[in-house]
This record gives sequence, structure tokens and C-alpha cells, in this order.
Amino acid sequence: MNGNQIKTGGGLIFIQKIMKARNLHVTEWEVFGVIVALIAFAISIGTPIVKLNTSITRLIDRLNMLDEGMDELTARNSKSHERLWKHNEEQDDKLHDHETRITILEKKER
Repeated sequence: MNGNQIKTGGGLIFIQKIMKARNLHVTEWEVFGVIVALIAFAISIGTPIVKLNTSITRLIDRLNMLDEGMDELTARNSKSHERLWKHNEEQDDKLHDHETRITILEKKER
């Protein structure tokens, strides 16, 4: 091993060989800078994506909870309407009975 291989490591040697083959001269620090820039770019793109994914997951959970709550509300609403209609029918029957009694009383008075 020569001193250059010890300093640069295996991955950087490969990049340097490619650069030399293409007649490009790049220092170790330039290669390191490019790698750091790529990592920073990946982090800058990845972080918002992870946050967005987390937000979407939380929203889906809340929508599922709302859907369950809506099902319960619909069931209670239906029962309440049944009670109201039953009471309404009872009132209609009583009103009809009163109308019949009033009619009979009016006929007696004549």
C-alpha cells in the first residue's frame, strides 16, 4: 500500500482512478465535499417527506375516529327520531279522539 491509499480509503481511490482516467484532477477534499453535499441534499429532501408522511398518518387516524363517531351519532339519531315519531303518532291519536269527542258533544247540543 502506498501513502495515498492509506489517506484516501478504498472508495475515494476508486473515484480518483475514474477522474484520472478521464483526465480530471479532483482533490480528496473536493470528493469529500461532493459526498457531503449529496448527503445534505438527501437529508434536506428526506426530512420534509418524513414529516409529511407522519402528518398524513395522523390525519388518517383522526378521520377514522371521526368516521366511528359519525356512525355512533347516526345510530343515536335514528333512535331519537323513532322516539319522536312514536310520540307524534300518540299525539295524533289523542288529537283524533278529542276531535271525535268534540264532534259528538256538538251534535248533542243541537
